[in-house]
Amino acid sequence: MSVEIFFTTSNTDIVKHVENIVASILNLKIIDESIIALPQWLFNSRRNQYKADQVLDYLITLKKHVDSYALGVIDADGYVNGLNFVFGVAYPHSGAVVFLQRLKSVDKQLFLLRIEKEVLHELGHVLGLEHCRQPDCVMNFSNSVYEVDLKKAAFCRKCALKLQESGIMLNPSNIIY
Repeated sequence: MSVEIFFTTSNTDIVKHVENIVASILNLKIIDESIIALPQWLFNSRRNQYKADQVLDYLITLKKHVDSYALGVIDADGYVNGLNFVFGVAYPHSGAVVFLQRLKSVDKQLFLLRIEKEVLHELGHVLGLEHCRQPDCVMNFSNSVYEVDLKKAAFCRKCALKLQESGIMLNPSNIIY
């Protein structure tokens, strides 16, 4: 399984951290990555946000390999109809996008940890996982950055088993026992 990553930031700390999450934690092969600028038509100037599902649709069209997943890491805010904002969205077996704006913190390590949790969460959806009821599982739904902070950057045993069944072998340090 492979991933093509699209960044709207050239911040090397973020780029390297996301690469590490994808390759080291989920053992997915990164086959391409690029810094992109999103087209203006994806931006809702009244809300000062990007329409998340349209951004993901656009990123999927940029993929060079049909059998890869798309992952967008967008240094902006996103939303979907009916919600004020989203941290990210995903389509099973297709791709995901994570929006960084509401994850930001003056604490650099906290910001990177939040990115890690949301990348794992959205790629978990891409790999077939649904939201989990276990509060500290990374697949638990987060409605606020406070809730992101409460969960771990790890999968519960049930979610880890589902990933294993689909061929994703996690390091034990990324499983909650």
